[in-house]
Amino acid sequence: MKVTLNKLELKLAKYIGSHRYHNARDKGIEDRKMGDQSCEETDVEGAAAEIVFCKAYNLYPDLQFEVLLPHDAILHCGATVDVKHTKYDSGRLLATTKKIEHPCDIYVLVTGLKPAYEIRGGMPRELLFRAENIGDLGHGPGYMVEQDILWTVDQMVWRFEYGAV
Repeated sequence: MKVTLNKLELKLAKYIGSHRYHNARDKGIEDRKMGDQSCEETDVEGAAAEIVFCKAYNLYPDLQFEVLLPHDAILHCGATVDVKHTKYDSGRLLATTKKIEHPCDIYVLVTGLKPAYEIRGGMPRELLFRAENIGDLGHGPGYMVEQDILWTVDQMVWRFEYGAV
């Protein structure tokens, strides 16, 4: 699903992402990015990806930056979502191994760069957090899966609403 952010949404992403970055560094929280982009840009693009997901699924984005929550959104069915972003159209869904300590129900991949993004799909935590999905892109081990095995968001919502796939 393709989503384009407007100017106001882009300004909001920059504001939230920049403040989250500075707040986390002020609190001594280690940056766990898995790519070679700047840390602040990771947080800004991450905030944009969260806004993209919320816009597409009629959800309210998390606009605060003082408390770092393990989830980025909560679906109408109650499932928690961690939105992951990469600028690469062919990028993989990535999550650090520390995510298993405070897991969300669903992990979703958004690709692209401002203002145009695409929601590629996602995966329930119990399928993502498997030993066979651990790899290393040069920044330490993490979970990673290719796009061709991602579920649609509708499949994940169905699973959490009805307990079936």
